[in-house]
Order: sequence, then structure tokens, then C-alpha cells
Amino acid sequence: MTLLEIIMWTSIGVIIYTYLGYPITVGLASRFFGKTVEKAPIFPSITVIIAAKNEETTIENKIINILESDYPVELIDIIVVSDGSTDQTNNIVKKYKRRNVNLINYPISMGKAFALNKGVAKANGDIIVFADARQQFDKYALKELVANFNDSTVGAVSGELHLISNEANSSSEGVGLYWKYEKFIRRSESLIHSSVGATGAIYAIRRKLYSLLPQYTILDDFIVPMRIVQQGYRVIFDAKAKAYDKIFNKSKQEFARKVRTLAGNFQSFAMIPELFNPVRTKVAFQLFSHKFLRLIVPYLVLLVFGINFFLLAKPIYMVTMLFQITFGVLAIMGLITENKKYSNKISRLCYTFILLNLAAIVGFIKFSTKSYSDVWKKAIEIS
Repeated sequence: MTLLEIIMWTSIGVIIYTYLGYPITVGLASRFFGKTVEKAPIFPSITVIIAAKNEETTIENKIINILESDYPVELIDIIVVSDGSTDQTNNIVKKYKRRNVNLINYPISMGKAFALNKGVAKANGDIIVFADARQQFDKYALKELVANFNDSTVGAVSGELHLISNEANSSSEGVGLYWKYEKFIRRSESLIHSSVGATGAIYAIRRKLYSLLPQYTILDDFIVPMRIVQQGYRVIFDAKAKAYDKIFNKSKQEFARKVRTLAGNFQSFAMIPELFNPVRTKVAFQLFSHKFLRLIVPYLVLLVFGINFFLLAKPIYMVTMLFQITFGVLAIMGLITENKKYSNKISRLCYTFILLNLAAIVGFIKFSTKSYSDVWKKAIEIS
């Protein structure tokens, strides 16, 4: 076997391991070596922190949604940090002041990380729940989140985001399938020790474990949980703590969201590189396999395609080239039928795979050039 062949097959092996081998490995490990959580009904005081910027269309529904949760309302206080809002967000929040809803208003936008830092500094609850303005919580979400903290080893809990689409198209349905696949991995990681990150729309932590975020942090829902892991606690994924959101029905929106998320992954790795040290971090293997390898897959895909051209003299490499071309054609079909009801699952998956990997490349460029200053993209985080 030539050097080019070794490089090509090694690259193919890494790609397969990243998207198939690792999920199987972590799934089996969770089944045979999984750790249970001593979950039980408890009712500590909680503070729900909502960082908001120009959320006049969603903030009132969100406040009502929290206040109507199946959790003792006298134990809930809500802090809305309005970061440079120029619409009616502030006036709407003020209407609920008598119901333990507090407004922190900054007339100049300082970014989401700044807003979260200020919110936590004013929080009184033993448990902090982070939420976005747009997504609605299930009635029992707070109770399910908090029940996990009965286990003294648990430092943070991520809820499950359910994605709803009003249309059938390749972008939204492909993302929906990807999210189900992602939740399986997070659930499995959680059983082994900790999920790698949390769902930004719904996650909770012990207040005493919060560490201040650098101002321009993109992914608070990664940095906050991983710093808690570094303190020796577990980060749990609880599917019973549900929130609901809509899937973007346009690939342009989904692509922009994913670029931001992946630029945030690069930023996070640069901020806390010690996470990859297995001696210091119990999730180093999961982090490497789940997050890091996905960022290099697009380059491996290009490498495999390029090398394949030099090996076409052998029949096996004609087959591998045909497979890659077919995959590309299916992805193009997924793009063409994006807003059509007759798109098929295979083309949607191929299209989603290409979309995610292109986003990883653009995300790296954004990170390298520091052109990710907009930390207020209104988007779900599926990283």
C-alpha cells in the first residue's frame, strides 16, 4: 500500500469514526458502564436568567411561561438583563416587577456574556436556570431540571430542546434528524460522566459553581458547563426537561447559525485548551471525539477527494470516487428540493452533512479573523 493510500484510508477511517464509530462506542459504554443520577423532587430557590436584546415579541410570553411552571412560584425569581434593547422589551418586563421579575438594563449593548455575568451577580437562587427569550419551557421543565441536583455530584443539567418545523424541506428536516442523533450522543455521554456542553435554551447550574465569562464569549452553554466539569462535577443531559423551538426553514439561516456555533467551538478550545488533557479533564476523550474531530472532517473529506484522483488506476478507487460523486449529487438534490415536499431522507442527510462541513470551514475563517463580533444571533445551538 502506497503512502497516498494509507493517508486516504486513514482519513476515511477518521471520518467514519467521527460520525458513526464514536456514537456507537459512547452508546455501548453508557449501557455497560453508565452512572445513574440520584434524581429526586427537591425545591431549592431558583433564579431564571434571560439575557435579552430587542425581544418585545417574545419576552412577555417567556415570563408568563416561567411563572406558570409547575414549580412553587414563591421560590422563583426572574432576572431579565436587557442589553442595549431599543424596542419595548424594558417596558414589558417592568409590568411584572411585583411578580419577582427584575430588570437589569444596559443602554449600550455589551454582549451576551456580559449580560449573563451581571445577571448571575444579582441572583439569589441556589440554582441558576439560563434561558433564551424565544423558546418555551414545558410546564414541568424546571422541576425536572432541579431534581437532578439532589445528586451531590451533579453541577449542571441540560434540558432537551424539541425542534418543530412547519414545513417539510431538506434543510429543516435534515437538521431535525441531526439533532436527534446529537441528543443520543449527549445522553450517552451524560451517563458515562458528563455531556460535552449544554443546550443554551435550557440549562441549570449550582450558583456557587459559576465562573465569570470573558466578554466576547460566543458559546456560554459550552464554557460554563465545561468549567463546572473542571471543578469535579458532572454535567447531565435530562430529556424530561423540555423546551420547544422552531427549526429554520431556510438553509441560509441554518448555515449562518452553524457558522457562529462552530466559530464558537474554535474560540472555546483556544480559551480552555486544558480540556483536552485527559489527566486534568474527565471528558477529554469525549471532547476530542465529539467536538474536535468534527472540525477537521471537512479537510479530510477534501483530502480524500483529492487523493482519489491519483489512484483511479485501481478499480477500488473508481468505486470510492463514484461513491463521493453520488454523495455530492444527492446533496445537490437536497439543495434543489429544499422547499419541496417530495425531497427524500437520503438527499436531506447528504445535504445537511455538506452544509455542516462547509460551516466548519467558514467558522474557522471567522475565528481566525476574529469576525464573529455579533454575539446576539438569535439561533438555537446545535454544535
